[in-house]
Amino acid sequence: MPIQLIALVLALILFGPQILLISSSMRTCFENEGITEKDAEMFFNRSTLGKISPKMKCFGACIVESMNLIDGCNLKYEEAKKNYTMEQKFDMVLALDVCKDSAKGSGRCECGYEVFNCIDNYYEKHVRQ
Repeated sequence: MPIQLIALVLALILFGPQILLISSSMRTCFENEGITEKDAEMFFNRSTLGKISPKMKCFGACIVESMNLIDGCNLKYEEAKKNYTMEQKFDMVLALDVCKDSAKGSGRCECGYEVFNCIDNYYEKHVRQ
């Protein structure tokens, strides 16, 4: 299965109907961050756990930036809560509440990755069961 399809399926599971925006943004993130299909597959399969390269952190940052969740190291908390349908809002608001202090680091890639990772972990524990 091509990595773009895997990424699209995982993004659909994680972010629901916003996938149309995310799928085109994800392609842009692949290109902008210069990651390979193998890199992306490892990232989405969590097989890079503990070994996330700076390039992969930038990829995670790009994903949450494309969802308009962060700006640099600033979580756009109130704005982000407005961008989801009622069906999505409950889970995303809870995830944002849990992750609102996760944008810590020395720059865009570190902060963005930490937000991505926190939201993904929240969904893994509470939504995708």
